[in-house]
Amino acid sequence: MDETPPKPSNVSPTPYGIFSGNHHPLRPVHHIAAQESLHDIELFRFTSLNGTSQIPTASRLRENPKIMLTIDKKPKESGVIYILHEHDGRQYRATPLHREVVHPDRPDLQVTYLNPFSTDILNGVNLHPNNYFPGDAVYVTEVAPKPNALNMLATFEGVHDPKNHTYWSITRFYLIQREFIETLSIRTTPTRQGTTFCFAAGFDLPIWVNNKKYKESEITEPKGSKKKAVLFMPMLQPGQSIFGGEKSLALESSRIPPSVVKFKDSSPEEASSYPIGSSEFFHSILTTGYLSFCAILATQNRNGDFKVFATTVLSQEGGILMFDIRGPSGPLLPTRWPIGTNLIMETSSNESYELQIVKSETIEMKLRVNSSLVKTNGETPNLTGSHVLVQQQPVDNIYGFNLEMFPAPNAFDRIPAHAPIKQLLEAILGFGEAIPDQLIPIPRDPVEVLIEGIYPTCEQMNYINALAKTNIPVLVVDAPFGTGKTLMLCMALHVMVKENRGGIHVAMTISCEALVAMVSMHMKIAKNTKIYGVRVVSDVNYRKMDQKLKTPIDFPVLWPQKLLEYVKFKNDQAIDELTKSAIYYLAEGKYLQGVKCLPPKPSLTLWETFLQIYQPRILFSTASDLISALQGPLLHFGGSIETIQVDNANQFPIHALLAIGPYCPNARYAFVGDSCQLEAYPEMEIRDEIKGFAIGQILKSAKVRSLTLSVIHRCPAKLAKLCLNYFYPHLSSTTCAKRQEDNQFSKAIGVFNDSPIQVVHVNGSEAKEAELTTSMINNLLLSFPQISIGVLTYQKTQENLFTRINRRSNVHISTIESSQGMEFDVVFVLTSGAANYTKKDDSPRRINVAVSRTKGLCVLLIQKDLVETSMFWKGLLSHVSKNAFHNESRSHCY
Repeated sequence: MDETPPKPSNVSPTPYGIFSGNHHPLRPVHHIAAQESLHDIELFRFTSLNGTSQIPTASRLRENPKIMLTIDKKPKESGVIYILHEHDGRQYRATPLHREVVHPDRPDLQVTYLNPFSTDILNGVNLHPNNYFPGDAVYVTEVAPKPNALNMLATFEGVHDPKNHTYWSITRFYLIQREFIETLSIRTTPTRQGTTFCFAAGFDLPIWVNNKKYKESEITEPKGSKKKAVLFMPMLQPGQSIFGGEKSLALESSRIPPSVVKFKDSSPEEASSYPIGSSEFFHSILTTGYLSFCAILATQNRNGDFKVFATTVLSQEGGILMFDIRGPSGPLLPTRWPIGTNLIMETSSNESYELQIVKSETIEMKLRVNSSLVKTNGETPNLTGSHVLVQQQPVDNIYGFNLEMFPAPNAFDRIPAHAPIKQLLEAILGFGEAIPDQLIPIPRDPVEVLIEGIYPTCEQMNYINALAKTNIPVLVVDAPFGTGKTLMLCMALHVMVKENRGGIHVAMTISCEALVAMVSMHMKIAKNTKIYGVRVVSDVNYRKMDQKLKTPIDFPVLWPQKLLEYVKFKNDQAIDELTKSAIYYLAEGKYLQGVKCLPPKPSLTLWETFLQIYQPRILFSTASDLISALQGPLLHFGGSIETIQVDNANQFPIHALLAIGPYCPNARYAFVGDSCQLEAYPEMEIRDEIKGFAIGQILKSAKVRSLTLSVIHRCPAKLAKLCLNYFYPHLSSTTCAKRQEDNQFSKAIGVFNDSPIQVVHVNGSEAKEAELTTSMINNLLLSFPQISIGVLTYQKTQENLFTRINRRSNVHISTIESSQGMEFDVVFVLTSGAANYTKKDDSPRRINVAVSRTKGLCVLLIQKDLVETSMFWKGLLSHVSKNAFHNESRSHCY
């Protein structure tokens, strides 16, 4: 027998002392499931037909008992295992674990109900639904028709429609032993219905809980407080029957989430504040950071619907499939099945397909979904009429970050006390003292760095000298748009390599788009020099990458070239171990002709071989790719990293810093960004209780040496002045270096004034907005075929409207947040959907990013109702010249 525990039972210890998702494969519940025989199932199917109708008894529902008795061994009685799903306040819907209960000829047994009149053999009668949890496994020995039940389902057609299952009730059953775990959680704000959810460490989905659980646990702290949550973990998932098919399936991924049993206060030791710099202090930081990142992933998934639905593909046009799905209690909400949601579809022939929703709408009490096949092996299959299972795929990473990237809580223990990363964390998270400052010297001989006739400014040189001439552990540059931050960062890399500042120097950012811009800048500076750099990216990520996001120095491209050059160079020399290693990896990758058998595997890894041959001193990477490399092929090279510069640092979350820091104990840090532009994860509504720790405000820390840049070089003077006045009123000393000139791009779209901002009023759909934009882009490219153009949108779905011009290498189409770190000659900003953002705190930051991406012309396509409903947009457009406003009907705009 087993009890609902006052403490967790059967829980594997984890490094964090919190749930990590690992279970022993064989629990009592698994043993019982494995011991269920076909004889048990056949006997259950036979006896069910002889049952008499259930007789309700007049008795009040039992309140929650403190102890529920369970079985940990298979009973002698024959029976089958059912898994409980959701309940409606009085009864649970249940489906069988083993599909043989239903197939091949008993569709009526697909669903039965556990209600207050069922008898729990060990716990009595008059049951209350709150005695049980979704995901509970019950060993059912008897079922009976419900009172006044008439029609038993006789065919598999409609077997998954809840309205067809009103016949069976469970009359006698055993509750099978449960699994409980204990983990850290964060409480969130309750809904109007009294329901709230918590974010729990180790989970990338929110865990829903009735607000009464906090009262029952006598927890009165406000939202955002960290508490231990005792969770019931479903160990078995129900089988799924696809009607009409010879086989029936069970998706391997979990579909019934955990349930909160109760909350507990942290122990006095866990709740106490630790001395800054102590090992406990850093343990606490990593544990909280892990919980916060789990909360971010859960926030990304909180509106998803992750149940499994059986349906039929109604029609197919090319790679677009159409099907209907229905929930157990009515139609599903389109808002929980939005455009862009990833799905997995499995057929009765055990084929699996990835899909993405392109449209969802409610039709006749069902949700109709149109979805496109993401990829197929070979020809597009014809799935019309197929009986399938469909399930949403939870987001398990953001910008490449996933839960596996987080280091163990003792990861900082092996790092020296005065390591730069520890000084930084103590300053910004521990309420410690400011990092000691150093004087930045002014060298007698100016550094020779020249790119296309541009020398660094005095402010940029101050930053370069701070990295190259001092040992300042942490630098911050918080400067507005167009001040040459990326250029300055790349110049600093080259100066440190030229002056033989030892070790490896890393330049990093969050997005691939911004990294490509950084690599492009580096390649211009490195031209005709022997300063070598490589972009860190795995083969898997490289193959998935859009062609526009690839560069000539990507590791999968560069290593075969350099190893082949080395082998050819060594052709007439004695073959040493390094050459043998190069030959092995080239042969393995089929880059060598005439090699019939693979040489013995060398002691050097591919990365070790590459680094010894090419000897790059500069690594470029996104944060997620760098973390993966430091945990894998570059594990032993982290100690050689001397500096890490982070571009677009306003987007750099603290959880990424926590993941990188332990692997680079000697690295000094420089964060370069713009605190008036978008921070990390702007597309998500992250709750205040986790935002501070998961994302943070590194650029605004007053305890770190801060430098500034005050001259804008990129944008036209009028546009720069407008943005400075509207978005940077605190920067009175910032100036514009670029002179105002005739705007040549305006004439190409039929506008005859030199304003760098043109406003086109649009009164129509997203498609109309896209059509107008495409027309203007085509006119621009006729006159200026080589210019760079950015089309920036509020909604990702709008990107699909530009499939034709998106193929051009000099046209970039993305959401506004994805464009940070990039620049274009001409920018088009589409405002469909902007009304959804005007009430958010990041609305000014978002449009600041969009407008400031241009080097020449910015065209705002403004929906007419936007000006009427948004004071922000109304105020911004009041600063634009009246001559720069146009209506879509005026032919010269398209």
